[in-house]
Amino acid sequence: MYFGTSDGLLEFDGSNWKIQDQSRNTIIRAVATDVDGRLYTGSYNEFGYWKSDSLNQLQFHSLANDIEGGMGESEEIWHIQSTPDAVYFQSFSTIYKYDKTKVVKLKPPGNIMFLSHVRGKTLFQKIDGGIYELSQTRSFQILPGTDFFADKKVVFILPGNDNELLIGTEQHGVFIWKEGVVSFWHSDLQNTFRTKHLNKGIRLTNGDFAFGSILDGLFVLHATGNLKYHLNKQSGLPDNTVLSMREDDFGNLWLGLDRGIVLVDVNNPLVYHVDVRGELGTIYTAALFKGYLYLGTNHGVFYREDVVNDQSQHSDFQFIEGTQGQVWQLIEVNDQLLCGHNDGTFILNESSIRKISTVNGGWTTIPFTDHSELLLQGTYSGLITFHFDESGGCSYSHRVNDFLEPVKELVIDHSGAIWLAHPIEGLYRVALNKERTEISYLQEISLSMGLPSVKTPRIIRFEEDIFVKSDDDWYRYVDSSNWFYKDGNFRGVPLDQLEGRIIQGNDADWFEVLPTETIFHQDQNTFAFPVSLVGRYENIVILDSSRYLFCMNEGFALLDSRVIKNGLAESTLPVQITHLEILSGEKTSIAQLTDATIELTSKDNSLRLKVYQPVFNRKPVFRYYLEGADTEWTDWTEIPEKDYFNLPEGDYVFHVATKLGASQSTLKFTVLPHWSRSNWAMLMYLMCFGVVVWGMQSFYNTRLRQAKRKHEVEQQRLISEQVMRARNEKLQMDVVNKSKELANSTINLARKNEILLEIKTALRQLKKTSGMQITGKEYQHINHIIDMHLTSEEDWKLFEENFNQVHASFFRELKLAFPSLTPGDLQLAAYLKMNLSSKEIAPLLHISIRGIENKRYRLRKKMMLPQDSNLTEYMMRY
Repeated sequence: MYFGTSDGLLEFDGSNWKIQDQSRNTIIRAVATDVDGRLYTGSYNEFGYWKSDSLNQLQFHSLANDIEGGMGESEEIWHIQSTPDAVYFQSFSTIYKYDKTKVVKLKPPGNIMFLSHVRGKTLFQKIDGGIYELSQTRSFQILPGTDFFADKKVVFILPGNDNELLIGTEQHGVFIWKEGVVSFWHSDLQNTFRTKHLNKGIRLTNGDFAFGSILDGLFVLHATGNLKYHLNKQSGLPDNTVLSMREDDFGNLWLGLDRGIVLVDVNNPLVYHVDVRGELGTIYTAALFKGYLYLGTNHGVFYREDVVNDQSQHSDFQFIEGTQGQVWQLIEVNDQLLCGHNDGTFILNESSIRKISTVNGGWTTIPFTDHSELLLQGTYSGLITFHFDESGGCSYSHRVNDFLEPVKELVIDHSGAIWLAHPIEGLYRVALNKERTEISYLQEISLSMGLPSVKTPRIIRFEEDIFVKSDDDWYRYVDSSNWFYKDGNFRGVPLDQLEGRIIQGNDADWFEVLPTETIFHQDQNTFAFPVSLVGRYENIVILDSSRYLFCMNEGFALLDSRVIKNGLAESTLPVQITHLEILSGEKTSIAQLTDATIELTSKDNSLRLKVYQPVFNRKPVFRYYLEGADTEWTDWTEIPEKDYFNLPEGDYVFHVATKLGASQSTLKFTVLPHWSRSNWAMLMYLMCFGVVVWGMQSFYNTRLRQAKRKHEVEQQRLISEQVMRARNEKLQMDVVNKSKELANSTINLARKNEILLEIKTALRQLKKTSGMQITGKEYQHINHIIDMHLTSEEDWKLFEENFNQVHASFFRELKLAFPSLTPGDLQLAAYLKMNLSSKEIAPLLHISIRGIENKRYRLRKKMMLPQDSNLTEYMMRY
């Protein structure tokens, strides 16, 4: 729905109010739609149409600039009239005709106040003149006989019955024009219309007329002129000044008032009676008795004649004196109307009362199933009974002993057992003795019997089953097992689907009462009414075979179930998803909605999805489910939007459902992977992977070649080492052999010298002792031969050669370190290097051991060895 306001074009979709294009900062005087649904507005020096862009945002397109010669100075568009062929924009002095191609300026015969299109005629009243018709040829022709209205201000022209026109004036009443004749419209309200200043009028699709006044609100009349109902400030309107009216596609009547916008649900079977003045108080109970409607409230009892079908609210309720205070129940039993009151129990008869009990708090009264002349009542202090005498009079009988707990609700089951509900906490099942004077059996229902709680329990009986509401769930009692079960159903509805309190009606009718609405079940159909009952004391009263009264905090509502049975259907359009907003910090952008899957970047993964359902006579409720993220539907909510934050990449389907019409809508969207996980990135990764694999393969091959080369070098090294080791081993063996040869040659040399010395000694001894005849020359020659072999240069060279092979640098380094050493010293040093003792060295040098010691002493001295240093060890280490 769209409304022209001082702030601009106001949009309402059933849940959200929004000013369109606030930057225009203009007062919208007129709003209309054409046959194609295009929206037009008119304002100061401007008019045109609105069209949704790709983001479903309305954008204004001006037509004023298309006028040849332009608009007049300081001109305002006050009315827009759509016809099948064109759209007309009307100011005080000009009419602009737009035929979807061009705008044509038309000058009427005088100033005009409004424009109407009735029965194919475009009509208006010239101020201080008659009514004119704008013809197809753009000429203006006065309707015959309408000069009658020259001294009257016409405020509406409507289609009447047959070929009549119904013409309303501001202060002269309503008239009929037919074939050039003007006559009064037959209605008992003509005098009222003259004094209340009619201002607007429309004919409703059901044939009724709706008239808006300046001084007394709305009048809805039958086609015959009889009043159907009257709404004004006293009956709930914010004020009495009706400035505009429009009927929507669902038959709802919208009123533009001086202080706001009002929706009148004309076709609603639930008729509200609002206690604007607060005289009635909160209504807890009601009864229809002998042609009078009684209301029990926290102020007392009120009554009036049975005018349930009269929606005019002219019949005021009268207070029954003596009933001041809280009324809990009104019930008709045996042609008597009983009133359960805070101060006791009364019998009512129109305005008279008779007190029959002084026991405080008559909460609930029911007849015994086996004795209808006996009544049982739950009070603040237990149970009491009443009885009817033979003349039909009702009186107090007695108190039921042994039970003094307060009883708010009581139900008798099929076995005759009585179920009692404490107002705060407690549930009991009892039986009375034969005289019904005391409790013969009492069972306190405990949590061990299947109920989660016994706080503020609710009890109902259906057929042979007892149902108890505990916490937020309903349970069915099974007598055979003495247990409460959550499975099963109530009148075909699974218990786990029931949320509110159950109130039974006539036959197959029953109600489920929720905090913000009441659901009416009739046969297999359900109807939700946006009505809230009195908390903790919810009550819907059966008035007769088809009518119900809803007890409310500020009045009551009446439901005639026959209206529903006669074919009332919930005219609801499906729920729509209007916007997908991207939430990014403080900025919000809108994504374009398409039938195809919407693709969102990874950074656009926080969303707000807005929905609406164009149902205006009640508050739509929604629930949401995001396939791909949620595991279940959300709870029902009136909030027409759902936020999701930081959705991971993937495919999603957003589902929204509404209770009204059981409709659903879906929107598919995809959150794309981060660019690092996109297809292009994957291709790049694949290429990089290929490069990496190629590089790794190349690196591997290079390393393999290097390893192979290294292995080859290592093998060569090992072979070289092996050869070197073999050579060293051979050299070592050679050294060992040379050492052995050196040792052997040295030993042999020493042995030879020892033998030669022994021979020389023996020869000398022999010459002395034997007297052997030998010449001196021969003796000398033999000694010379022996001495020559003892001092053989060949032996020393051979020794030196072998010694150098074993100790190659010994002589050189020793001579270098000690230049003063003589060859003899070097020879001694060599023998010491070989670890030969003085005894072993003496033959080699063919001197005595003492001589060897002297040589050792001189060598030590030349080498300047300390006294405590062992010369042999020193030479062996050198």
